[in-house]
Amino acid sequence: MDLPSFSFGFLTGVLVVFGFLIVLRILLPWRRAFGCRARVSLFNILGMLMRGNSPDLLVDALIYLVQVQGRDDISIQQIERYYITKGDSSMNAAAIAELAEHEADKETQTV
Repeated sequence: MDLPSFSFGFLTGVLVVFGFLIVLRILLPWRRAFGCRARVSLFNILGMLMRGNSPDLLVDALIYLVQVQGRDDISIQQIERYYITKGDSSMNAAAIAELAEHEADKETQTV
């Protein structure tokens, strides 16, 4: 076994595994949202990851709003905006959903 071919193969394997993990990090929240009929695009999830927000937490908040509260008028962008502006890093999905619902109701009342 030649050392350069071994290192090339090892490096290629590490890159493939790393790429697979990134794809899973994007696809798992999307699949969960798709299964619950909550509208989230793959680009939204990628943007959340790039901004440093937890897509799992925000998608769970959207699922809570769509499935439990029956609200489909609040988008994932609104939830993320409310989470960034008024959220706390220790909030759970239900608390973020309540915050987003409250802020969305305030916006519709002022319009």
